[in-house]
Amino acid sequence: MTTPTARPFRRAIHHIGAELTTVVTPRRLLHTAKTAVAATIAWFLGHLVPGELGEYAYYAPLGTLIAMVPTVAVSVRASVQTLVGVVIGVLVAWALLLTGSGGWITVPLAVGIGTLIAGLPRLGPGRDYIPIAALFVVVIGASDADAFSLGYISQMALGAAVGVAINMLVPPPLETKEAGDALALLREDVGRCLRLFADSLDPKEDMHDDSSWTRLLNDVDRRSAAAVRSLAELHESRKGNIRARREPGQTTSSDQMLLSLQRIIRQLYEFADLFLEREETNSERADAPPDDEALARGSASAHADETAKTADTAGGDALGSTTVRRAVAETCTAAAELLEGWNPATGLAPDGAFDAAREALHRLEKVTSEDAGRSTFDREQLAVVVHTTRAVIAELAARLDP
Repeated sequence: MTTPTARPFRRAIHHIGAELTTVVTPRRLLHTAKTAVAATIAWFLGHLVPGELGEYAYYAPLGTLIAMVPTVAVSVRASVQTLVGVVIGVLVAWALLLTGSGGWITVPLAVGIGTLIAGLPRLGPGRDYIPIAALFVVVIGASDADAFSLGYISQMALGAAVGVAINMLVPPPLETKEAGDALALLREDVGRCLRLFADSLDPKEDMHDDSSWTRLLNDVDRRSAAAVRSLAELHESRKGNIRARREPGQTTSSDQMLLSLQRIIRQLYEFADLFLEREETNSERADAPPDDEALARGSASAHADETAKTADTAGGDALGSTTVRRAVAETCTAAAELLEGWNPATGLAPDGAFDAAREALHRLEKVTSEDAGRSTFDREQLAVVVHTTRAVIAELAARLDP
């Protein structure tokens, strides 16, 4: 039996274990092993540098740590930017030492001027090393600034070169799986939106509840942003990576999928605007001022009479007849099935999915043209629904039709 005092301890252990599972991964273990090996190699090579420069071999592993980042391209860029930052910091320190001022002046000025210059955004991670390099030269190497500065820069460059070389020889894995997972989650949420719209067209469902729409669209926005970031990381991981030669078309298909999903998301907002507009109109009618209650009742009565006439002639409601709504729902469901069945590996949809989608769209266009007796406002709403549904099917056909 667990005592009350032991429960927080067990929760902490469980939390630590969950955190470790996100850290101890094959990708992270490979990166750790590469970093340890590269730092060791840089340490030994640093001692082989002739003359006084070899005395500063302890800076070589530091240069390796800077270069050992998850992607080859970022490794090269971070190394160059860091070396530039170190050189700038050294120059700042030399300028201060030439003034002959004491440490109580050069130390704060080295840190202050270095921090000020570090505000330059183009230096990337290298800007953080400007005040560090300036401080090191002023404090540690003040007695022999020339030798210390050259040793510092050369050993950092040596370590960075070793790190970049190890990253190229043993390239990190591509971010293909992460990008694929992000796109799969985005497809899933977009499909859920289409199915929600189809369910909302059921006469038994509440047409004016927009909470589900708002929640789902927020999820879609987050998933879309995550997919964009994942694809950007995938592109970055391929630069200078020999693994990219094995999957030459992977990023192209992923980019096309993301582009199609973004276009479909824009159509989803057309659906959402339709529902939210209807909800806002109904809310304004319900919240009419007391002085206008009679007018509101008269308007509602007139609207009810018009709806009744429409139902007599077309058998429908605000979005059209039950037949039209069913046709729209079937088309949205077919589009969701196409989307959910999208195979990223082959770029194709399930067999028969396109035939079902085209038949549903054909029925929708047929019953829409036959439906009559609707007001102008409702015709505009229905036109938005039909156009949006057709656009979704067309976008999927452009990507998935074999």
